Amino acid sequence: LLSARRRLGIAVAVTVAAALVAATLVHVSPARAAALYAAVQVALVAIAVVDLATRRIPNLLVLVIALIGVVSRIAVERSALAESLVAGAVVLGIASLLAYAAKGGLGMGDVKLATALGLLLGKAVVAALFVGTALGAVAGLLIILRQGAAGRRSTLAYGPYLAAGGAVAILLSTPPPLL
Repeated sequence: LLSARRRLGIAVAVTVAAALVAATLVHVSPARAAALYAAVQVALVAIAVVDLATRRIPNLLVLVIALIGVVSRIAVERSALAESLVAGAVVLGIASLLAYAAKGGLGMGDVKLATALGLLLGKAVVAALFVGTALGAVAGLLIILRQGAAGRRSTLAYGPYLAAGGAVAILLSTPPPLL
């Protein structure tokens, strides 16, 4: 049986996913695009949960996000395809350099997730990365404040913060159309 803490975590994740889906269905139009962005919201919550638990970001979920961004634009909304491809390529380049420079401080799962967000959100990835970075910085600062010098050597799963940035960008920015 699941522990009470684990059941609470699952309940929180399901509640957050449901709230993001509802907000996306209300905020994003047309309805076809809202449904795809709502599916992405569920994937982002799943990524956050898995990364918090395992310090790994599932490639399959990242691939789903990237494919939703690229395939839907190839099939229906070609006017936004170039923006998405450029944003994905730029994010891949910058995130790869940061991962190399940080020597393990930024994992390849984080790089892949940021790239997928670029492919999905186009220019709106800037807002997603800003929000995700700000949230991650606050979390890191809280760890340092709570743990003192030992906190400086601590690591944190960065995927949840990138996922939160993506979720916020879907709701509050204007990502390119999917359908």
